[in-house]
This record gives sequence, structure tokens and C-alpha cells, in this order.
Amino acid sequence: MDVVRKVPLETYECAVKRFIWKNNNVQTTDIIDLNSIPLVVKPSPLFKDVKLTNRKITAFAEGYGGLGVGFNGGGARVANVGNIQLKGIGVTPYLGDHDNFAHSTGMYCIDEAITESINHLVYAEILPLGVVNMYALAFIGESSHNFDSKKEWTHKLCIGVREVTTRPAHFLRSPFFKPRKDFEPFIDGDVERTRQACLNLGNSYKSHKEFIFLISKFLSNCAKQFAFSRLFRISHGSVTPSNIGVDGRWLDLTNTTFVFDGKNYAASNDTVPFYSEVQSIADTAVEWIYTYSKYNRVSLNSDPLIKYFYEQLDAYTNYFFPQLIGIESESIEFGKLKKPLKILKDYFHIFNHNNGEISVGFPKIKEATDRCTFAIEELFNDFLNNKDSKNYTAEALLTVYNHLTDNTNKSYKKQVIIKTSILKCFKIAYFSSFFYNGQIREQVDKKISQDLNSVQDFIDSFREVAKWIFQKSDISNTIAFSSNSLIIKYEHERDSFSIVSRGNSIITGKNFNEEKVEEIISNLPKKNFIIHDYNFFPSLLKIIRLCNAVNHR
Repeated sequence: MDVVRKVPLETYECAVKRFIWKNNNVQTTDIIDLNSIPLVVKPSPLFKDVKLTNRKITAFAEGYGGLGVGFNGGGARVANVGNIQLKGIGVTPYLGDHDNFAHSTGMYCIDEAITESINHLVYAEILPLGVVNMYALAFIGESSHNFDSKKEWTHKLCIGVREVTTRPAHFLRSPFFKPRKDFEPFIDGDVERTRQACLNLGNSYKSHKEFIFLISKFLSNCAKQFAFSRLFRISHGSVTPSNIGVDGRWLDLTNTTFVFDGKNYAASNDTVPFYSEVQSIADTAVEWIYTYSKYNRVSLNSDPLIKYFYEQLDAYTNYFFPQLIGIESESIEFGKLKKPLKILKDYFHIFNHNNGEISVGFPKIKEATDRCTFAIEELFNDFLNNKDSKNYTAEALLTVYNHLTDNTNKSYKKQVIIKTSILKCFKIAYFSSFFYNGQIREQVDKKISQDLNSVQDFIDSFREVAKWIFQKSDISNTIAFSSNSLIIKYEHERDSFSIVSRGNSIITGKNFNEEKVEEIISNLPKKNFIIHDYNFFPSLLKIIRLCNAVNHR
């Protein structure tokens, strides 16, 4: 969708070009050649220590608006070179005339850059629509500029290389934007930028019905993404019209995090809190429809589309709900299980809702007050110890398991289906706190204080954990735990566990029952279960014991 005007920006190529991370999950060679990408910077006092060549390169800055852009008029530190986008290139003409220093440096400091790269990998693995591709991270040097004149700081600077994507913000006003005097001659007024973008979009269509289809697809995709994220308590952390693609994928994920239930998390005082993120999407659509209608002189009613959005949100919430209890949505015949699924969904709704309390900051450790995890524990404990036929939630869960047993293509025992469900459910319930933003930031700070030589492995390691916690459907096994030391799998056909050593003296074998697994792992050094200072062992032991309880149900 190339309908947005971009402003040329004179930059210089960096003399130092050191890629500290490349996204090996994306076939970049089919899209870009990282070695041929010119990493560029707009010279300024903040970049005085970054070595530049004499080669001038014209980059292109993007203007956009909407809630979240503040007093800027678009990407204040981002520009496009060819078919890729570079983040951290210095200030662009869309930097507004304001005194918010933190949002006017043009820098992409290494702690933010690595945190965002980790989150991109993790949530690309987890979210149904994924995220806007991030291709690489390059270290370009240091800046000795002092944010605080009382302290001496050296800032390691990066440039992020990512996919160019069209966002709703490209078609929205930035009403508070006032360009800086030295940039004013190079850019259109914000009204003209917005008008031209909306006209270009309208002129690209044969009929305005195509725009309605674009909005409806945007809303449907966002409903799918946010239904999933809300169920599993994933907060984007910076929901704005500029941080969501028109296809519903997320970008700018520095603040993205899992959150525990019971508090309404906001990354800062000026970001949208978790329980308001869905409303922000509806607000974005209303503004987009209004602005498009205004400049294309057409009357479009946003009400039916917003109604459609919330209907889609409910539908996708119902669709993804079985995954919350460890059951693949694809294996469910929803028409036959309306009543038991409603009972279970209503049960969780009691616990998983907004209590109005906003907590500013990033979660770091799991708190005992996490009501949703408590609800999951109560549900399965009641189910495994159910002696009362009036326990409606336990009976509803049993009905679902009976349905799966009757409809599976494999001759699995019911207990295999139940154990698989427990493993999938509790891995997410217990281990998602590994991805708390505060936990990740602490590990990033620790890493950059040491060296940059193994940043690639460091960033990739978080994706590897996401892969086995949010394991895709596998008919043969379910991974209970995986690290550099060992991997523990539940083998479906055998209804038993296997333990595979990865290069040390851990007992390796298969056909272990739960009691034997507990014995083996309890006698292992606990370092085998620690990844980035996060100890998986206590919760893993709980999960193994729950699986064992299935045998005695």
C-alpha cells in the first residue's frame, strides 16, 4: 500500500557496521541483503562520537498522526532506505518543537533495542497474526552525550532493521505537531499530509467499498490478535495507531509483556493500560473512517463496523478459549460443546476482568495474587478430585475430554488427552512470567554490562523458550521442559516421559512414569532448570505431579 508521501532526508553512512543480531527465523535473503544495506545517521551533537563516511544517502521519513505520536508529526527517529526501515538514525523532520528530551534524541540505545528484538521474536512465535518483521540489529558506536549533566554516561547505539509497513496512523492527523524551524521548509503542513494520504488511498480504489473492506479486515484481524492477547494476558504496552499495522500485526514492542491478573498494567502514565487496549483499536477505526470520509467527501457510518469488531472479538475469544485450558481449538466441535464451554468460560470470567486498579511499570516476578492462575489450579484440582456430581465446572471439563476422546483419530486413552491438556495449560499459566518485561530488562542490562559477542544467542534463546512453552500442535509428544542441559517430553503413544541429555551426565531414557520423572529431576542440580536466572523447577514439579494425579483419578 504505497499511498503515503515520504520526506527525503540527507544522511551519511556509518563507518562501523556490526550486526550483533540477525533474525534467522526470517529468510532475509529473499527480501534484503543485509550486507548491502547502508546504515545511515543524520548527523547531530548526540551522534558526534559515531564514525561516519563521506557517502551521502537519501533516506525517507514517514509522517503520521493519531493518539500516541504526541507533539511529533511521525517517525522522529525512523527512516526508510529502499525496501527496509531503519530505527535509530537520528532526528527526522517529523521531530516536533517540544522539550521532551527523551523523545527527541533520535537514538536507539542498546538496552531498548535488545529488549524490543527479544519481544519481536517471542511474540512472533506466540500471537496468531505475529508481528511486523524485524530483520537485524546493528551496533554503530557510542555516544558520550550526557542526559544528566551531573553524571558521565556512555550510550551504546544501535540501528534496528525492520520491515516497512503501512499503519492506520499514516492517514490520521497529528494536531499538536509543530515542526522545528530548521525542518519546516522540507515538510507539508500536517493537514495537507493527512489530506493527501487519504486522497491517495481513495484514488487507489474503484469504489469506497474497498476502503470499507480494508477497515473491516483491519478490525477482524485486530479482534483475532487482541482476543488471544487478552485471554493470555499479553499487553502490547504501547497501543497507538502507529504501533499496529493495517493488517493487524504489532510493531514497536519495547513495552510488550505478559501481565498477571488482578492489576491493570500500563507501561507509563501516558500509555494505554492493558484493559483499555481493545477500546483503542475501536477509537482508531472511528477516527480513520471519519478522516477518510472527510477528505474524500463521502459519508461513511462507523457504527456497523465497530459493532462488527466487537462481534468478531467475542467470536475469536470463544474460539481461542479452549487453548487456555490446554486444548487445541482445531480439535473442538464447538456446536456440540456450547454448554460445557460456556460454563468453563463463565468460570474464568469471574477471575479475569478489570478491577480498575492501574499499575504503572513492568511486572518482574509472578505474584501469588494472580487470580487467573489460581482459577486454573482450582479447576483442575476439582476435576482430578471430583467426588461431587454437582461440581459443574469439573463436569463441564470432563464432557470436553469425553468429546475429544470420542473424536480423536488416534486410539489414545482419555488420560493421555488429559495429561497433554494439563501440560499445555500449566506451561503457559506458570512459565509465561519468564517473559515479564521487567524480568527481560533485568537480563538485558546484565548482558550488555558484560559483552556484545554473544548477543545473537542471547536474543534467540528467548524465542527457543517461547517455542516449547507455546508449542504448536504435535501428535507425537508435548515438551514439558527444554534447556541447554536437557529436554523432557511426554510421549503420547506410550503415555510416558522421555528425558534426553544435552551434553552432560543427566540420565537419558524413555518410558518413565511421572513418579520416576519426579525422582530423576529432584536429584539433578537445579542449575539445569535455570534459564536467565529464572528457575523453572518448582512449577515443573507441580505440573509433573498433576499429570501423576491423572493416573489415580
